[in-house]
Amino acid sequence: MKKISVIFIIIFILFISLPLLFSNRIQGAVSKGENKVLANFPVLFEANTGIINTQFLSGFETWINDNIGFRNVLLKLHAEISFNIFNTSPTSSVAIGKDGWYFYKEMGAGGNWINNMTIAIDKYPIDDIGYKKIAKIQENVKKYLNSKGIDYIFVGAPGKVSVYPEYIKGLKPSTIETPVDKLGKELPSDFDYINPKAKIIEQKPNKLMYKKTDSHWTDYSVYLTYGLIKDVIKDKKYFYDAMLYTKEVDVTNQFDFANMIGYNLVGNETVPTLEVENPNVKEVENPELKNYIYSQQHVDQFFTNGGIQFYSNEKAKGTLLLVCDSFFYGIMPQYLGENFKNVIVVRSDDLNEDVINKVKPDLVIYESVDRAFSYRLQNDGFLEPSKFIKSEVYTKNIPISNNKKPSMFIDKFNGNPIYTTQLYVNNDSNEVNLNGWAVDNLSNSETSEVIIKVGDKYFQSKSNISNETVVNYFNNPNYLNSGFSAVLNKDEVLKAKEISVIVVSKDGKYSYEPSVYKIVTS
Repeated sequence: MKKISVIFIIIFILFISLPLLFSNRIQGAVSKGENKVLANFPVLFEANTGIINTQFLSGFETWINDNIGFRNVLLKLHAEISFNIFNTSPTSSVAIGKDGWYFYKEMGAGGNWINNMTIAIDKYPIDDIGYKKIAKIQENVKKYLNSKGIDYIFVGAPGKVSVYPEYIKGLKPSTIETPVDKLGKELPSDFDYINPKAKIIEQKPNKLMYKKTDSHWTDYSVYLTYGLIKDVIKDKKYFYDAMLYTKEVDVTNQFDFANMIGYNLVGNETVPTLEVENPNVKEVENPELKNYIYSQQHVDQFFTNGGIQFYSNEKAKGTLLLVCDSFFYGIMPQYLGENFKNVIVVRSDDLNEDVINKVKPDLVIYESVDRAFSYRLQNDGFLEPSKFIKSEVYTKNIPISNNKKPSMFIDKFNGNPIYTTQLYVNNDSNEVNLNGWAVDNLSNSETSEVIIKVGDKYFQSKSNISNETVVNYFNNPNYLNSGFSAVLNKDEVLKAKEISVIVVSKDGKYSYEPSVYKIVTS
């Protein structure tokens, strides 16, 4: 009997020890199923002081949660059971609809996360006063631009929930007004506001207007909206009335929601695209203007070409500044490029006064999807002055008290993508600008700030910049405001021969081990 008890005890110890024995020990490993970087093992003693790391226990808990043995197997099993048996989504960011349709569920900024599905039941968190405020801000923007001889168009892009609510589970089809409709009622009749929702709904019986497995609309909706923009500006002197011919090409791919759910649970989808035939417009480079925009304005760096594109059409005339989100970024500039000599596209939430003065456009078009109205459009600083210029010297004294490597990366340096820890500096400008992202691993949140060390000087970056792509990559809504940017003096950077990025914790009590980038000139 005693022998049997000992055997059971040994089996029990082995059983509870197996997850630890098979834990992941690779630092910076990536969970492909979750699209996120796993937490690193925390240090017990701080490198500089030798005292015990006060954040060790919370760091160890985070490491266990991310790296415990058989975790990927169990997560995959959980996802497969949730998806295939209970028909529920393994991630809170995606809702499974009817007949193969999926919807963006959670989104937001600055901690004000909302359920995107509230749009379909008339519970979106903007009241009548909020819409009036947005309308007043937009009117002031229009007046300001018109005073400079610049036309202004605001496009409210309806999200999928606004157009296809009949595919949401547990919801009866409704004809309620959604944010794009409610805002339109508050804007004056002479305001150039484009709401394509009604026209898109008219085409639903004939065309697939939104992708089933993605949060975005198809090229049919883009082309329809393009036609509405043309109707507004067709009599303007700067408008070049070119005939646009397109051809339909089917594309098969795994789109947004397939990647967000992970584990290959959502299959490929084939959607129609509309390519421009024999285009006159071509994409071009403009490094000087790109660097200037980076130095002045918040830009989402994770999109093609770093969130900024330039198009040129020698047959046309006029200059268009298009500030937009992912609903316009990509194909819409190619359509509008047939009607303008120059199109400057900036992926940003806000307009910037100094960028407008630099570009000197004939027309500014601002576009936003309706689900982002609550945190984009109620900002009194929607038209930003020049406040994101040279980074200020950092004066606080926050010790590097945690020897843990931070999760961060510089994605762009002088507008160029970065894939290593070497930064190339040329002689084209007196300044250098950098853009990246950083998160506080131990608190599972955004950082309080990011500091850039150049030589013996410390500079405060512009941090807590909204970045949905980081959220999607890590599948973690706490990382929304993880972006940062900085503009530094080129001579100081060259003299230092390296820069260090210091990530400060969310509570501001400690910072992570600096990440060092070498400066090269050839």
